[in-house]
Amino acid sequence: MSIDAIAITKRFGSYTALDGVDLSVGEGELVALLGPSGSGKTTLLRIIAGLEYPDHGTILFGGENALARHPRDRRVGFVFQHYALFRHMTVFDNVAFGLKVRPRASRPPPAEIRARVMGLLDLVQLGWLADRYPNQLSGGQRQRVALARALAIEPRVLLLDEPFGALDAKVRKELRRWLRHLHEEMRITSLFVTHDQEEALELADRVVVMSQGRIEQVGPAAEVYNRPASAFVYDFLGDVNHLEAVAEHGRLHIAGTGSGAGRCLGRIDGLHGPATLYVRPHDIELQPAPADDPAPARVLTVHGVGAAARVTVRVAGHRLEALVPHERLEGLVLQAGSPVAVRIARGAAFAKDGAGRPLALLPDAEPIEIQSFARPAAGR
Repeated sequence: MSIDAIAITKRFGSYTALDGVDLSVGEGELVALLGPSGSGKTTLLRIIAGLEYPDHGTILFGGENALARHPRDRRVGFVFQHYALFRHMTVFDNVAFGLKVRPRASRPPPAEIRARVMGLLDLVQLGWLADRYPNQLSGGQRQRVALARALAIEPRVLLLDEPFGALDAKVRKELRRWLRHLHEEMRITSLFVTHDQEEALELADRVVVMSQGRIEQVGPAAEVYNRPASAFVYDFLGDVNHLEAVAEHGRLHIAGTGSGAGRCLGRIDGLHGPATLYVRPHDIELQPAPADDPAPARVLTVHGVGAAARVTVRVAGHRLEALVPHERLEGLVLQAGSPVAVRIARGAAFAKDGAGRPLALLPDAEPIEIQSFARPAAGR
């Protein structure tokens, strides 16, 4: 079942939660609505479910107007962040609830309800807990019960609002992998809301990045991450360093250091004036500082826990974080105060014009040395 949200606007008093949002979700897609608190993602989800009504715009399910249908007739499965399980009911009865409350004419017979519920509990690997109550389950088990309950009504659309937000980090990762596998089996058109960038990029077929009631960018995870459409998207998706810069005569320079040799970030065609360069930590390479460098970068901290060491350096008054593979740490002999050279493999430059448009990408193939921003060598 495809979903089309067309020009959706929703206000709560003077606050505009959604401002003319357009979004299409293809049949069988798993799409993430990603953004900070207050970006409008949950409001959009609730409008699609029929729990809120838009001030303007329409929602189409398979090309038909969904707003004309009562929420119970939309066949939408909704999974809430805090489970919303009935505490006085067993796991079995929670999952069976949506089937048992149907009008008598459309209610399946008891044997069919039991077969469907037990089949779903086996699918979510909880068949052995059918007779337990919610307070006897872990957080991850409760969330799987909530998902089984949403699937019991055989929804055409599955909506999940921060489905893993109340769980600890390890359980979240386990359930993410499990949900992706489940979706590949069932192929139900699904939207889930999250503010967790890693969660969206790992799970979704496409990511919808939202900010202040509008959609900033829509696309596959790799496209949104590697080719952000705005400064907001670049900044929101993952860790990023910011370098205030100035574009002059087709070159990008660190702000406040002029345009001499040794202080240039790289060539930027079509950009002039103040700009910001966004660089991710894994796109920064640290090397031994040349002996004749009068103003090398200096190491501030080294944090070696994890897949790569996080090294903070100061260069030309700027504080940057780089990711360094552990196998390179010993050769660099990095410690607080060590001089290093910094090379940028890639970054995105955005003009300071308020539009937030990406005006240049620094190429992967040509790393840019920036170790001498603070002061050019004599005679340069």
